[in-house]
Amino acid sequence: MTREELAAWGVRLSVKAARARSRSRSLQAEIARMTREVSETEEAAAVTLDRLASRYPHHAVRLRGMSEAAREHAALERQRLQRYLVAQARNDSAG
Repeated sequence: MTREELAAWGVRLSVKAARARSRSRSLQAEIARMTREVSETEEAAAVTLDRLASRYPHHAVRLRGMSEAAREHAALERQRLQRYLVAQARNDSAG
């Protein structure tokens, strides 16, 4: 391989790496957005289930249990998001 071919190969490789890093950042932002949306949806579901529990006392125990489960899932998603953002910040500062 000539020097020119090696230089061209190096440039192509550098461009591919930059595209991969850009795609990675884009996907990371999408993951964070989706995790936030899941958490918000679970919270909204919990509020709705609480409202239904107050309107239908004969189903209140079951509906409140479902509401609590939704809130727990929302909290889990917020924890996942926080861990993800911390890990992402570490990766950004390392590289």
